[in-house]
Amino acid sequence: VGGAYYAKGYYKIYVTAIDVKENITFAVKTDDGDTGGSGSSGSGSQPEKPQEKNKLLASKKVSFKGATVKAENGKTELVFPKGTFEQEADINIHLVDKIEIIEPNKARSLEIVADVYEFDSSISKFQQKVEVTFKYDKDKLNNKNEELLGVYTFNEDTNAWEYVGGKVDKNNGTIKARLEHFSKYTVMLSNKTFSDVKNYDWAKDAVEVMASKQIINGRGEDIFDPAQNITRAEFATLVTKMMGYSTDNISVPFTDVTKDAWYYNYVAAAYKNGLINGRSETIFDPNGKITRQEMAVIVAKVLEQEGYEKASLD
Repeated sequence: VGGAYYAKGYYKIYVTAIDVKENITFAVKTDDGDTGGSGSSGSGSQPEKPQEKNKLLASKKVSFKGATVKAENGKTELVFPKGTFEQEADINIHLVDKIEIIEPNKARSLEIVADVYEFDSSISKFQQKVEVTFKYDKDKLNNKNEELLGVYTFNEDTNAWEYVGGKVDKNNGTIKARLEHFSKYTVMLSNKTFSDVKNYDWAKDAVEVMASKQIINGRGEDIFDPAQNITRAEFATLVTKMMGYSTDNISVPFTDVTKDAWYYNYVAAAYKNGLINGRSETIFDPNGKITRQEMAVIVAKVLEQEGYEKASLD
């Protein structure tokens, strides 16, 4: 038995039957194309490579000045700010054929609710982030909270979908995100929940939304532990993820926050961006319980960074 593999989900298998008189080769195609066989002497002819099935929806040149590239189906667009590229780049938007779409792992409780697109550029390095807008199918939500939506990209190395972000506009049925590179992208609905938040109606929706945005993970696969206090390291991690701070190449002066700790980069990012301080110049107390007063101060700093003015007590 011999075989040829051309793309995800597309195989041709060659079966050679040998008897005393001749070799007979059959070509069997496993997708929804024709299945056939040919009786002939020898090894048979090689198959033709299938044509590209992804549909081109947009193709445009983008210069240093920037531009907007819209798909012809009106369901997605890319906005390139000025300075994204140092020289002219060729941009394409393809609609990914359904046979090439790899569904998310069921254990992750994700559901695709929009078309899958592949973006490509003749220049791979972006100087600015590119804004993408998707339209999602509200009928697929089954009246679920639209804040549970997110933009995801397919990682070819890990063969898995990864969360990118996303800001939902419920009125227009769209979601926006900022991209650092091109690949396959789509919109997914998170159905992630925790068994121990069912009796916390006042917090359940907020917990599930934060889980969908990967701001929180819980303390187990199905456990959130809502009645437990939160530590200073956990709150620093939550705020860093919520704000989307970079965690690259940063450090902290705290001797009790070691580089091998799971929270190191998040504490460092929160500290660098002025949201949180240590108990002293060298002590952070990562496992200490954060107080309501400390949380109020951090939230106030977040609001200030987001452009809200300080309220006057006069």
